[in-house]
Amino acid sequence: MFSRDILTVKEAQLNALVAESGGAVSLITSTIDRLEAINNKITDTRQEIATYQSELNRIDGSMEQQFGHNAKIIGKFKSFLED
Repeated sequence: MFSRDILTVKEAQLNALVAESGGAVSLITSTIDRLEAINNKITDTRQEIATYQSELNRIDGSMEQQFGHNAKIIGKFKSFLED
């Protein structure tokens, strides 16, 4: 009977360890899922930033072109005044 009690205790310990292992795996899986969700948000945010940067660069290029155009006109008007 004594060995039967030991087997029952060891089987109960095994079942508890299997359950504990399953919980640990579940925790890791949940953590991976959360980190992947965070990375997806980071990717989305970076894409938004890239879009804004592209638009800002386009606007800046237009402003630079207009600035150059205005500078030429200013130079021509100044030359009229100097004559």
